[in-house]
Amino acid sequence: MSLLKRTALAALETKLAVFVVLGANAQAHQNEINELPLRVTVNEDWNKGMGHSLKHALKYVLKTIPDIDGVLVLVCDQPHIHAEHLINLKNQFQEGAASIVASGYADGAGVPALFGREWFDHILQLPDDQGARSLITKNKSQVATVPFPLGAVDIDSEDDVIKFLAD
Repeated sequence: MSLLKRTALAALETKLAVFVVLGANAQAHQNEINELPLRVTVNEDWNKGMGHSLKHALKYVLKTIPDIDGVLVLVCDQPHIHAEHLINLKNQFQEGAASIVASGYADGAGVPALFGREWFDHILQLPDDQGARSLITKNKSQVATVPFPLGAVDIDSEDDVIKFLAD
């Protein structure tokens, strides 16, 4: 099973509306998740960077659910992602822990992370080459974390796959 499909399935277990942004190889990825109850959009300009895709996603979410009060941002290159962690993020957010609830790694905090509505304008102003982690890092006093030590593991290349499978 692909990392995309694993991540989508974990996200669906949160009972939140799940939106997916596809970019490179969009049709092949779409085929992988066709049977899942997802809302999918394609970012034709995906090569501009993570921030561009994040902004594309948020605009699509806001067009679909204008009064949404938060968004859970995930990437599909974290092989250790699981529904329990995503549900813990959601619960901390709903309990009012902070306006950003992020995953805590050994080297800081990052995604998956849930951003309250007050952060939407900040997300929409991100440079195209910066992801959500930059907002988390710059606003630590407004961030609660849920431990996710294995969240620092990501798969970006064939070498990463080989290393991951060897561990």
